[in-house]
Amino acid sequence: MSATGCMHAAKLTPKTKPGKIFNYLLEREGSWVDAGELNQLVGTNCLSTHVSAARMGALPRGYVIDHEQRTAWVDGLSGLEKTQRHYYRVRLFGTAHRDR
Repeated sequence: MSATGCMHAAKLTPKTKPGKIFNYLLEREGSWVDAGELNQLVGTNCLSTHVSAARMGALPRGYVIDHEQRTAWVDGLSGLEKTQRHYYRVRLFGTAHRDR
């Protein structure tokens, strides 16, 4: 983000975090990838910021980055706990949505 709080479009190169995210998703085109997996890939705690920057960057013509939030049950301190998991994928715009 800039000093004014406005996010700028990122360069999608292999050296930038948005570029790494896009390339990783592109290698798995159409498949949902867990946000935790992407966090480990780029070493960040602010994944959504980098995904937004990638979306604002120069995506190849026709590509979009989708986001989906799903409910999951995980082992917690007091047994199973309900949580929300985030998933991302790259696909060509206008293609049919694939199953998870």
